[in-house]
Amino acid sequence: MIKKGILIGLLVLVSGFLVLGGINRTLAKTRGITLFHFIPGMAVADEPSQGNGVRLNLSESREGSSSSDWVTLEGLVTSVNELAIQVKMPDGSSIVLEDRAWEYAQLQGFGANAGDTLELTGFYEDDDFETAILSNLSSGEKLWLRNNSGRPMWAGKGK
Repeated sequence: MIKKGILIGLLVLVSGFLVLGGINRTLAKTRGITLFHFIPGMAVADEPSQGNGVRLNLSESREGSSSSDWVTLEGLVTSVNELAIQVKMPDGSSIVLEDRAWEYAQLQGFGANAGDTLELTGFYEDDDFETAILSNLSSGEKLWLRNNSGRPMWAGKGK
């Protein structure tokens, strides 16, 4: 009898956590807040997300890195399609934005044409450039692809 009581108690506890998790996720997706916002005295840090007008603070860049790791590059779009965009830098090298990053940019309505000038702000991870902010200087469009800690915006709404 005691075993059944413990088992039922654990089942209720796990179910409660699942329900609270569902409520938390729904609040985060629909209102941009979490259950932590309702706990008195609980400090909730807001990171910038795409479109909220928060500027990148380079002194608080990626965890474990210095602000000198962030760079801004400017280049010319040489080719663009639904799979990738290629940007040629003044030194002749090219940066290709593809896969999930380019898919996310397109889903957010970012557009560019061959011949447009783009500004890419980001960091190097190993030998690859990871774009955090994508700006089309020709059209004035600007899109955050990663938050100020380097986390992709498509991963959990950038939080």
